[in-house]
Amino acid sequence: MFNLGRRFVIGVPYVWLLLFFVVPFLILLRISVTDMGSGVDPFAPLIEAVPGSWRIKLRHENYFSIFSDAAQGAVGGLGGGSATPSMWRPTKSP
Repeated sequence: MFNLGRRFVIGVPYVWLLLFFVVPFLILLRISVTDMGSGVDPFAPLIEAVPGSWRIKLRHENYFSIFSDAAQGAVGGLGGGSATPSMWRPTKSP
């Protein structure tokens, strides 16, 4: 149905996004969950084989703090909600 030229024209932007956005994002995500306490190697193995099972070693405390702060902000609002409406109230012109 589609000819080769049309597939090429449609596929080039997707390859560009994959190459220059998704791949670096995945690399940084991988580094962000690596435990840096035992060394400086950001590409240390995330999965460790222990006798009888596998152990996943992820450092995700920072993400928990980010999302818990965001949840508190959504519930509490800005400044407890008392100062926010007055900021948007139109002022009277003299």
